[in-house]
Amino acid sequence: MAAKYRVLFILLLLACFLEQVSSAVDVDDLKRRLQQRTGTSRPGSATKIPENLSGMVREISPQSRLIETGPLKLSEADQRYVAVHMKLANRHFARKDYEKANNEIDLVFTRDPSHPGARFMRAVISARLKKYDVAWYNVLFAKEKDSANQKINDFIEKLKTVAKQPDSPVWVRGIYRSVPISACEKITDIIESLLKTPISQNITEISFGDYTGGAKVATTIRFVFSSLPETPDFAADFKKTIINIANVNLTQEKVEGNSLSYNFEISDLPLINAKAVAVKDLREFVKGINEEIDVAISDYEEYEPVNGVMRVNYKISVRSFSVLNDFLRVISPYAEKFVFKNLKLSSLVGSASIIWKTELSVYYKIN
Repeated sequence: MAAKYRVLFILLLLACFLEQVSSAVDVDDLKRRLQQRTGTSRPGSATKIPENLSGMVREISPQSRLIETGPLKLSEADQRYVAVHMKLANRHFARKDYEKANNEIDLVFTRDPSHPGARFMRAVISARLKKYDVAWYNVLFAKEKDSANQKINDFIEKLKTVAKQPDSPVWVRGIYRSVPISACEKITDIIESLLKTPISQNITEISFGDYTGGAKVATTIRFVFSSLPETPDFAADFKKTIINIANVNLTQEKVEGNSLSYNFEISDLPLINAKAVAVKDLREFVKGINEEIDVAISDYEEYEPVNGVMRVNYKISVRSFSVLNDFLRVISPYAEKFVFKNLKLSSLVGSASIIWKTELSVYYKIN
């Protein structure tokens, strides 16, 4: 009998040990190691996880996201980085070497995209180069952050004498990127800005219809929520949020279950980037970008080129939509257009990380 109890006691200790080991498993690391071991069977194929372990890394659908609404807080290291590159930018600006000054400003934006001093300098440089739309874009951001700065206010008055202040800017509020040059860029900026607002925290999926039109672009966008707030004005408030973000027409609003859908119409930017630059080696080009920007391309499908344009369908996972926009903004100068199919909020069992999984098509200009 004593031997029997000893066996039971040992089994109990073993069970406790296994429970502790299981709780310590880093699921993200496990999945990464599995991907490295299994590899891919062909270019563009998705990495497969062995079926006997798939339960340990299965995906779930989160019900909401935590949205940070406070001001950007820079670490001491970031503050030093910004200070150094602003000093260099000022030095190049004083020497009228605007190309080098802009390069330094770009480095500042990597840490502090709304830096008022950098935005103001970019505005002045752009005005001197007669790029007045870029000048307005940057000086209005600078004024928003530093409205009491008299130099900014004086510059705005001077700028008005050579270029009218835009009544309906093509850019998107809350997004500190370059001015969008196509409806594809603008739609992406709108989604990025929207996903930063508290009203979007319960969005779990966004799906897109076909992009149609030339000078005036239209598409249908459907937003799925884990649950719609029980307020009679939520649909109106959601629509108002989008309109406040950007100059866009929303029509044919539909409320179905936990979803809202609208027809989006953009009249100030074309669908096609007519100045797209041809890519020589597409796979190496994308590989190089992927090494710089943290996106996970799980699958892609290439189509035969038509009139010098190659369509590539991607399945991509990112930890934040802004990272996906970073990726697309680097690709955009080499693509006639890029269009989304859907976005889905996802996570891994045992992991606190939330990701966006997306399907989209990019139409590259190629040689």
